[in-house]
Amino acid sequence: MEATKSLKPLELSTMPDPLASNSEKLTPEYGCKIASSMEAEWFGANGMITKDCRFNQRHRWVHEMRLFNRGEQSVEDVKNLFARQPLDLQFTNMDYEPVNYAKKFTNHVINGIDDEFYNIDVRSFDRFAVLEKQKTYDRHKTNMLTKPMLERAKALGFPDLTPKGFVPDDENELNLYSEIKERPKQEIAEEILISYVKRISKWKFTKKTTDKDLVLCDLQAARVFTDPNNGVMVDYINPANAGHSYVERNDFSDAYYFFVVDTITINDLRRESGFSDGKCREIAKTYAGQNKADSKMDFAKCGMEQILNFNIQVMRFVYKGDREVVYKNYLDKKNRTRKVAKRDSDWQVPEGAENSRMSRRLDTWYEGTYVVGGEKYIYDYKECENLARDEMNVAISPIIMQASDIYENRLKSFLSDIVALCKDLIQTRLKIQHLRSELKPDIVSINLNQLAELEIPTKNGKKESAYEMAMSILNVKGIIFEETIDLGDQGGKQQGAAARPQGNQQGSALTILLNVWTHTYNNLREVTGILDIDANSLVGTNQMRQLASNTATKHLVDASVMFDQRVCEVISTHVKGVFTFPEANHIRKIYTQAVGKENVEAVESLKGRSNAEFGFSIEMVPAKEELDELKMDLQNAMATGSIDVSDKQEILAIARSNMKQARHYMSFIRRRNIKERMKELEYSQKVQSQSNTQAAQAKQQGDMQLYQARRAADLQFEGQKMPLDVQRKAGELQVQAPYDEQEFQRQAYLEMMKNQQALSLTKYKEGEKSQREVENSSRQSKMVEQRQKDLPAFDFTKPDFDLDSILN
Repeated sequence: MEATKSLKPLELSTMPDPLASNSEKLTPEYGCKIASSMEAEWFGANGMITKDCRFNQRHRWVHEMRLFNRGEQSVEDVKNLFARQPLDLQFTNMDYEPVNYAKKFTNHVINGIDDEFYNIDVRSFDRFAVLEKQKTYDRHKTNMLTKPMLERAKALGFPDLTPKGFVPDDENELNLYSEIKERPKQEIAEEILISYVKRISKWKFTKKTTDKDLVLCDLQAARVFTDPNNGVMVDYINPANAGHSYVERNDFSDAYYFFVVDTITINDLRRESGFSDGKCREIAKTYAGQNKADSKMDFAKCGMEQILNFNIQVMRFVYKGDREVVYKNYLDKKNRTRKVAKRDSDWQVPEGAENSRMSRRLDTWYEGTYVVGGEKYIYDYKECENLARDEMNVAISPIIMQASDIYENRLKSFLSDIVALCKDLIQTRLKIQHLRSELKPDIVSINLNQLAELEIPTKNGKKESAYEMAMSILNVKGIIFEETIDLGDQGGKQQGAAARPQGNQQGSALTILLNVWTHTYNNLREVTGILDIDANSLVGTNQMRQLASNTATKHLVDASVMFDQRVCEVISTHVKGVFTFPEANHIRKIYTQAVGKENVEAVESLKGRSNAEFGFSIEMVPAKEELDELKMDLQNAMATGSIDVSDKQEILAIARSNMKQARHYMSFIRRRNIKERMKELEYSQKVQSQSNTQAAQAKQQGDMQLYQARRAADLQFEGQKMPLDVQRKAGELQVQAPYDEQEFQRQAYLEMMKNQQALSLTKYKEGEKSQREVENSSRQSKMVEQRQKDLPAFDFTKPDFDLDSILN
């Protein structure tokens, strides 16, 4: 944590009158009072930057954090831990250069904060843009509602009045198209302008530096200003040289002043301020001690060349105040307003016309440069030019600061949380190095008296040989020789070893230190939330580890993204000022050319840029897994022919900023393409059917014409042939007449003979029939008589049967 006490808000007694008139607030005396109040809050006695002042404490803390991240911190505290006695360091031989354990973790977080992971979405919400959006929306909706009626009218033969271009099918498609495709030109031009300002200001380098400041000291700062030559610019502010009022919000929205301390020379001061030589001499005298000037030096008479290289501190500050805007209201006889005219804030109302004065107070910011310790030297003090205001007409500070965890004006960074653990790792490593350098072989304790009493047989019988054999057996076999000595009745027996090894404790101590180092390193990971990715683990496990790491540092990413968004907002409001004030005409030409190179159609919208208001939101770039899944879906859609290559590229471009919109747009494109393909197929079938019908009709007409031609030729032939046939027939009839008559007679005779034969046959049949009926009747009567007279049976088959006698 920042090694400073809680900074309390300035007391009202130290501040100038906040209700003073605007003309008084613009005086240098009023600006000096404001700067002196800041000076009293941050600097030491007499307004100078002393060693223990609040400003220097923060500057020193930021500097220490940066050195610690580079592994260049002081090692005196580590040496003091090893030096228990004054002479201890003389007997150690160690390398005290610290190992940079912190940089791995800080780089992990810094590199994870990347502006490629999100996009700034610009939306216009002024009344002109809203009206334009509504007008376009209503036009598409009208086309959508009238399209079916116009298509039916076209089918009935009326003129084709169907709308051309995009016509939505339903409300959802209309809303999606309006959101993605029908963006106002103001929004496109604004995005191009903001990108242009960032590019010429080298924003990528500035953003990377501010992200690093956020991780190391939890404060990122930048300044947006309007350069007379280059237009709106963004400048980096070193947090070590910056100060602000008492705040408790991470976005510094409750701050009412900011300042940056620069070290310049007297020569630079004279060039910037235009101060006279006398003032420059007085300022140089104030900084004589810091520049180690000769105590006998007479600053009133010395040459200017002797003091031009003196270093001094200047405070470039901005202060939030308000100003009264006064208008004179001209009334008619019925007390109705005829017109309103702007007046100065100190305008005196004529007696009896008190109702003619109208006023309102607006927030504003004043800026200036103050010589630290000078108490009365201020220059370039004025109301901020091209003052940026938001949609609520609230002035926005040109200096933007952002933190992630500020409390009672104190900073606490990601790096400061792990400094203690990193120091423990360094100390443990140095202790391991210390023990390793002092590591010795196991000690062997030799009792010379016991060794002399050993009786070991040797070749030459010398004791030296006995010593050597005993030591060799000890070194190779690990055998210890012992001998029991009888001390007599009074002493008893004594048992002693001639040689015995003693264990070294340094090896076990190294094991303990390695365990301590591992424990501290694991604690470091727990504190930061950054977990290792294990190559032997499953993919799902590593993804969970990565997600946990991202969650632990998400507050830093959020702070960086919000800082970028706020910078874009201030850039936008400064650009609006460029298009508002007439003196910035040459800058407007530069911006118009910059927009025209990328989008010519958007240039027209810059003419009304001063009336436009914009809102900014953050759209996170989708993860790689989501993009891969979308690409697979697009490949499947392309395989079915529902989208083409241009549609795929457009969908992927949308997906890089908004995955949900990309999915909806893909669905919309597929439905549209399928409908168009169905219409094309239906039209093709209709054309084919018409073509087949026309071909059939043409064939039928040809066949009819051919048939009629043939029939005409046949009729003509028959007409020519008929007289000849009549003549031939008449000749044939005349020749054939006798033969026909003869044949007729013959046929008549034959027919008569046939008739006679038929008549004879009929008579014969009728006669035979009558005879059979007679015979049958006779038999019946004979049978009746037989039954009545009980006669014997008659044999009707006998030839002598006399039918006549029976009948008579």
